[in-house]
Amino acid sequence: MPKARPARAAAIRLSVVNGDFSFANCPVVVGHFLGDSIAGAEAQLDFTLAGALKKHYALGLYPGSVGSAAVVAPAGGSVSVAVVVGLGDIGSFSAGAIRTALLAGLLQLAVSPAGAGGEAALVLLGGRAGTVSVSDTLEAMLAALAEAQRRLCAQGMAPLAAIRFMSVYEDDAHRIWHTLRRDLARPRYAGLFELDGEIAYAAGAQKRLMRMEDPDSWQAVQIVAADAGEGEAGFRFTAIGDQARADGYSIAADRGFVKQFVAAAQHRKLDEAPTRALFHLIWPAELKRSSEEDRNIRLILDEAAAALPFELMDDRPADSGPEQAKTDPPAVRRGMLRQLIQTRFARLEATPHGAHRALVIGDPRGGPPADDFPELPGARV
Repeated sequence: MPKARPARAAAIRLSVVNGDFSFANCPVVVGHFLGDSIAGAEAQLDFTLAGALKKHYALGLYPGSVGSAAVVAPAGGSVSVAVVVGLGDIGSFSAGAIRTALLAGLLQLAVSPAGAGGEAALVLLGGRAGTVSVSDTLEAMLAALAEAQRRLCAQGMAPLAAIRFMSVYEDDAHRIWHTLRRDLARPRYAGLFELDGEIAYAAGAQKRLMRMEDPDSWQAVQIVAADAGEGEAGFRFTAIGDQARADGYSIAADRGFVKQFVAAAQHRKLDEAPTRALFHLIWPAELKRSSEEDRNIRLILDEAAAALPFELMDDRPADSGPEQAKTDPPAVRRGMLRQLIQTRFARLEATPHGAHRALVIGDPRGGPPADDFPELPGARV
């Protein structure tokens, strides 16, 4: 006789909750980009779990690549468990990555003791990248929920029972609810989900009259060596996070100018003219328009791009008045850090033992004070 088909599970109950997921009292799923720090929703969840996420991160056990996931037990926190899913490289983030990542996290949760209840709280995955719309994000998450339910039923395991989409801000919660209601009207989801008729409110719910820029957010700009066209060597800039797309720009780099610029810096001949020239010759015109916004910027560089001294760029006009002349250059006005692209690395690196030590160079020239390279008395131990 043919094998009986597995029984179809009851519809997954979906709810949208305006509140802080720290009070969810069920597994909370958050995403993590490859090579990124623990920030945003992850940092908030880590605080709730008394630093459990950072401990896994420090041990090299943290998910990053798409399809990786980890169930992290709390260290005395109020949330039952955290599920961290890898979202891959922020430069190649897509709705497909969201589906794969959430599916891996849900299945990993299902085979762990924490998944016995079939409940989980979700936040919008990949919101920090800003390259996938809310509509596409929710569509990918619904697809992951449907596939996870199908696999669990096929294996005779406990199905998903209730999923909460959580947002601390009321306007976002309303947007999520209306988007879900529209998506669930499609025939493909008939009988799979059941959405609550209204938004639920929980502890930590907040209202806001206007959207505020997160001061801890960092705009990611990936810069790699590329062909600028017509046989000229150049660089490819990819600005990530401003819109629902990743804008790419190609520029031809004058390698001779860069060498002269670095040589001038080494021989103490550096003044404002070369730094302004670096900004106008290297930085794409499309990114110049947003330079005065003074957003924190994270430069993702390959080996060739890392040779360029981006920190010395100066966007201040040469004919600036007395007030503008008092302003600082970009690297002083805002945060700027580098993240190097590596293709060969150890998955688990050995952690050095003994006391923590740091080498601080207070006088990079090793000689008498000078106007261009002043001493740094505050860096002395």
